[in-house]
Amino acid sequence: MDAVEGELEVPDADAEGADWREQLRQAALALRGLLRRHPWASGTLGSFLNVGPSAMSFQSGVRRVLLRAGLSEEQVDGALAAFFSFVYGHAAVEASWQRRCSEAGVSSQDCFDALRSAFGARPEYAAGSEAVRPVPERDFGVALDCVLAGIEALAAPVRGGRGTLPQERAAPVIPPQPPAPEDR
Repeated sequence: MDAVEGELEVPDADAEGADWREQLRQAALALRGLLRRHPWASGTLGSFLNVGPSAMSFQSGVRRVLLRAGLSEEQVDGALAAFFSFVYGHAAVEASWQRRCSEAGVSSQDCFDALRSAFGARPEYAAGSEAVRPVPERDFGVALDCVLAGIEALAAPVRGGRGTLPQERAAPVIPPQPPAPEDR
């Protein structure tokens, strides 16, 4: 497992002028690419703790980028978990899709083309047939943007300043009040 993770380029948190968002985006794309090249790895890496030098170096690089983004030490662990869970989860779904298509003797593109054709042949669905197309790059990008926005929101200074927990930033919850006797 560690030899496979050795294929990853470690993000350089000390790179002058580097945008942390772009560094995390590149790290996510690289990890996703690795998991697509080695489909067996998403299940293995998601199930076993890899503490080899390559894995630790990559995780340490991502951690340092998160710290540079403005997260506190306490926030980094959650952000790391969200980041890696997102990439592993997305790659695991993609690997499963690829495996199932392969078992059926078709490529994923062939499957999407067949779905689009089937939708287009049904008048009630014809207008939406273009919605059924291979969109893994777009979907991954949109979801990754959401993860990065969450990290940015966590690092952003708010009422309590950096490091404020989300529940501390939320508006207070006012418990429901029983109706007044005259309203019963």
